[in-house]
Amino acid sequence: MPAPTDEPPTPAPVRLLLCDDHAVVRAGLRALLSSAPGIEVVAEAGSGEEALALTTLHHPDLVLMDLQLGEGIDGVETTRRLTTLPDHPPYVLVLTTYDTDADITRAVEAGATGYLLKAERPEELFTAIRAAASGRTALVPACGAEGDDSLAEPAAGADAEGAGYFAALDARAWGTGRSPGRCSSARRR
Repeated sequence: MPAPTDEPPTPAPVRLLLCDDHAVVRAGLRALLSSAPGIEVVAEAGSGEEALALTTLHHPDLVLMDLQLGEGIDGVETTRRLTTLPDHPPYVLVLTTYDTDADITRAVEAGATGYLLKAERPEELFTAIRAAASGRTALVPACGAEGDDSLAEPAAGADAEGAGYFAALDARAWGTGRSPGRCSSARRR
């Protein structure tokens, strides 16, 4: 019988599905994520419809979702459908170039666990993936706070269904104490 060890067990990798309509972006993300320990890309989808089908087949922990998906349903509607699947609904982390207040609000209201811009550093993406896969909210780094790369989370007890969630966002405003409505114009690309 082997001797017991004091090392904690290695956590299972985050099983991830990529959803972006650009094949080159998916290939780049797959290559980047293959370098991150504890993250396993189990499938890639080029459309919302494909993401739904592959999710029911592979049961990922997390879907990394673009908002604009070309023809068919967009990322917001795909997020809504994914997060309401009856069996094993995944968490959804939006990864996009769009950072308007309306885009962020629509994604969060659809059930996205997090929202991150494609312009962020790889380390921010890895951190956001791990946070979102464990059910913690991962949002765009604080706007207007130069050099602050922390991800914000809503206050304890805030629910993702209603006013408590948005009050937490307003109160914490992604680490700045400002409301999200005052942030996106400073970060618009």
